[in-house]
Amino acid sequence: MRPIVAWQDRNWLFAFNPILDQPLFGADASQGPSFQPALKVARTIGPVAVGFEYYATLGPLSAILPWRDEEQQLFEVVDVLSIEHVELNLGVGEGLTQASEGVVVKAIIGCEFDSSEP
Repeated sequence: MRPIVAWQDRNWLFAFNPILDQPLFGADASQGPSFQPALKVARTIGPVAVGFEYYATLGPLSAILPWRDEEQQLFEVVDVLSIEHVELNLGVGEGLTQASEGVVVKAIIGCEFDSSEP
């Protein structure tokens, strides 16, 4: 389940995803849902937005992991706002805990299609 709670105006975006992930098969399926929160804060400056994104895997709700075993990443991000129906999100993230990856570079490309165009 990936709900999103967000507030946005022309200058700011605040978004929170309190994600609950439940594997259907395998050893992790019997542990119950895992809490994987995500958070984004961004400031729009002209045609781009700059900000931070936070992603975590904290473990099963029934037994949240110790800090050192949690996967937590903090990304500095730039969103290039829609150019010819294409959006680009670029980020560099750093692990905050021992269980996290070191440095991660990410890119997300989004395409917007208008169904009214022939």
